[in-house]
Amino acid sequence: FWLFLMQSQVFLLCLLLLLGVSVSASVQDSITPSYNETSQVWALSFLSGLANGHTANSTSVLLQETVTATNQMLNNTYVQSLIGTWDVVWGPAIYSRRSEHIADYCVFIAKQRNEPTWTLSIAGTNPLSLLDWMDDIRVRLTIPWHRIVRSAPRSSGSIARGTHNGLMGVMDMTDESGKTIIEFLRDTSFPGNSTFYVTGHSLGGALTSVVGLYIIDNEASWKTSDDSVAIKFRPTAGPTPGDSAWNDYFFTKIGSDPSAFLSEINTIDIVPQAWDATTLAQVPYFYTSCIPFNDLLNDTVHVTIEWANGQYQQMPKQSYFDGEFTMTGSIECNSPSELLNVDFFLQEAGYQHMNGYYEPLGICNFIQAFNCVADEVYTGKPLPAVTCHQNITCDVLPDIK
Repeated sequence: FWLFLMQSQVFLLCLLLLLGVSVSASVQDSITPSYNETSQVWALSFLSGLANGHTANSTSVLLQETVTATNQMLNNTYVQSLIGTWDVVWGPAIYSRRSEHIADYCVFIAKQRNEPTWTLSIAGTNPLSLLDWMDDIRVRLTIPWHRIVRSAPRSSGSIARGTHNGLMGVMDMTDESGKTIIEFLRDTSFPGNSTFYVTGHSLGGALTSVVGLYIIDNEASWKTSDDSVAIKFRPTAGPTPGDSAWNDYFFTKIGSDPSAFLSEINTIDIVPQAWDATTLAQVPYFYTSCIPFNDLLNDTVHVTIEWANGQYQQMPKQSYFDGEFTMTGSIECNSPSELLNVDFFLQEAGYQHMNGYYEPLGICNFIQAFNCVADEVYTGKPLPAVTCHQNITCDVLPDIK
């Protein structure tokens, strides 16, 4: 009898443990995030930039740190309360062309748990990457789209050479499984009503449109008759990737679904004004309520316009929000020094290009959590503080230690 009772107790204990695990997993999987799906995607966009600004003894060490940081973010209970539960299914992958062991490109694909939703996130410009900076300004020459995708018509327009370099860099990358993005798509089953988002900020924003279009144009190499998936675009702050003919081709290919393309731009962010001559010409006047118009900046902008050679047109159907001038950093209004005014202009421009997006995109607390994890996993060097309407501290993320 006692043996039977003990065996029964052991059985019940095991059953309770199993139920506990099951209930715990069920609760974790059923988290209702406070962010809507678009803000979740934009948060994942910025997450791909974890490696930006960091170096390591080797690219493999940098990659492992990035994998660790990405997983810590996605597995953190506070972060999950914001964006829900997402799992990395491809990557993170890092491309480092030079010997400095920095991330020239960083990309990953995450899947929303228990939902047929994937997000391909492309990092923006790494301030330490010479390759990124060079690709940002390689706009003098353009590459016809039909030379990139042989099935595209000659009327499909052209994209900037630097954007082309970034596209090829991303599509040639492999993760630890040895698969490219196209090979991952080929080996993935997409049930009915699946959504595959492509997203990125800044350089990643420009690459979002070309990478997503490249995936659509190459559907024959990965999509089967059983797959049902909509490719949707969520770029932010991206410079113009191509000319008017390419824009027309892009919107013809992505279809009429109004949710297919949603691009957010801060009206006083200088980066998405490139490389359209009309919008670039407005840049010297952006902050004149505090920073006087100056000839040095104006001349620089006009050289930039000549460099772009009138080949580019802003993508239509973009959404704009009114940026708010902040007098960030050491800015002083109405300085008599032209050089100081250029410095003040660049300080404000840097703020508007990054911090100016966090609240309008609805991801400010996510960025604060991002900084906590980046500080912990990489060098331990604190990142610049981010201020939100409702601030958090790293104390809400005790499980990153």
